[in-house]
Amino acid sequence: MPRELKFFCLNCWREVDPEVTVCPWCGNDLTAADDMSYDEKLIKALNHFEPETAIRAAQILAMKKVREGADAIADAFVNRADLDPIMARAFLRAIAEIEGKSETNVAMDLKKRDGFKSETAMRVVDVASL
Repeated sequence: MPRELKFFCLNCWREVDPEVTVCPWCGNDLTAADDMSYDEKLIKALNHFEPETAIRAAQILAMKKVREGADAIADAFVNRADLDPIMARAFLRAIAEIEGKSETNVAMDLKKRDGFKSETAMRVVDVASL
């Protein structure tokens, strides 16, 4: 039996009808996703509500060595209020892989950024920078 496809808004991540062009929840233009590259969609997925999806997106960006991905992952690391230790560590590893740096160096760079929304992020950075 074929699986029913589900469609989600890339802005608010709520399920939407595949026939609509504007998200009924947040007003996002759903047709804009048609013009996005795979890498751009991965970067959007860093803010997905499911931690596994965000982690997977970071890992794929790292495997592909997407330079813009490192900046986006760092932004997600600093700004996600729901960052847990597993996601934080995966993001840190992904940035290190993209930038060709050690996790310690990445952690020290992240520590210099303002705006941490998560105590978890700061703890992971502190541990990794030892």
